[in-house]
Amino acid sequence: MTSLLAGKRIVIIIEGISIPAYTKLWDMARALRDAGAEITVICPATLGAKPGFERLEDIDIHRHPLYEANTPYGFILEYAGAILFESWILLKILLRGKINVIHGASPPDLIFLLALPLRLFGVKFVFDHHDISPEMYEAKFRKRGWLHGLLKVMEYLSYRTCSLSIEPNKSYVDVALGRGGMKPENTVVVRSAPNLERIKPRSPNQLHRKGRDHLVGYVGVIEKQDCLELLLQAISTITAKRSDVQFAVIGDGTELERIKQLASALELDAFITFHGWIDSDEMLCEILSTCDLCVGPDGYSDYADWCTTIKILEYMALRKPMVLFDLKESRVSAGESALYAQPNDVDEFAANICRLLDDEALRHQLGDAGYRRIMNGMSWESQQEILIRAYAELLGRTATAAAPTSDGARAGDGQR
Repeated sequence: MTSLLAGKRIVIIIEGISIPAYTKLWDMARALRDAGAEITVICPATLGAKPGFERLEDIDIHRHPLYEANTPYGFILEYAGAILFESWILLKILLRGKINVIHGASPPDLIFLLALPLRLFGVKFVFDHHDISPEMYEAKFRKRGWLHGLLKVMEYLSYRTCSLSIEPNKSYVDVALGRGGMKPENTVVVRSAPNLERIKPRSPNQLHRKGRDHLVGYVGVIEKQDCLELLLQAISTITAKRSDVQFAVIGDGTELERIKQLASALELDAFITFHGWIDSDEMLCEILSTCDLCVGPDGYSDYADWCTTIKILEYMALRKPMVLFDLKESRVSAGESALYAQPNDVDEFAANICRLLDDEALRHQLGDAGYRRIMNGMSWESQQEILIRAYAELLGRTATAAAPTSDGARAGDGQR
């Protein structure tokens, strides 16, 4: 597999988060590099990264400035600016030699604008569908309107432009085959999955408990659609009855300051440690390894119901039992490794946390079940084989990677 893509030049364009902080895209880039391809990444400078050029692990990274917005019209400015920067950087890359593939990672679904003219010269476009933009817009702003309709058009045009779509789960495949009009043979599932080289148990550090008996963890982006206010309501319910639980919230986003203010208003400051964004895998895994359990407070929306969130898989890789709201793809990922509350039912969510905190045997049972699922085809080590096989077929190479398993099947294979 090491030379399967030798001589091929792939440009990965990301409009959301910087590399290498965007771990799934970084894992993809490294896997394609290991298969022999020359990889260049264009991405925004976020999460502390600086604009400019960097060569990291034999991958060229071009980071551009980004105006980050949190309003519908602000996003127009944000992504219009991103497209201009990406166009300029892509032109400079083109002047240095032939490109074989543009790999565009959503959201939003605008990168087809850069790929479309290059299709005339034989360049392939891979639409890497990470977040379903119209539903994410609706979940974030609680409305539809003309921008929601425009996002559907952009999504459709991305599908019509691409040679291959990469989907994170079966729900997204249904979108690709339905409103995207994709053929099953041109769609493949590469699940969000933890890289076990990075996400692995560490020795617990009891200092993270802040002197309390228990620690509950959350890790993820903190935006409106991530529903951290539901977690705060559950914490308020719990701390009204017991004072032996500390909560660790790891992550950053445009909603972080609002969530901190809400925590203060609910008088929860003493019970929550806001760690912000943690670059160190060792520190991240140390905190989560100290936790008794972890949570996914994503409230119901079509967006949340159809999403595979990487935090769930990372919790499972660390053998952590979970409390989740009962959403379609969350249950597909977690299976029997979590306790589920009815969507948006904060009282049941809080009760499930307390139940797990008070039942050590059940915590071990759920944690072990999750780890078994990870080791049975849900880690990145298995998903990268599917990615390389799909790329090899796209570029007319003989694929020697292992056959797809589980959700990694082609859309037409009839597997979930």
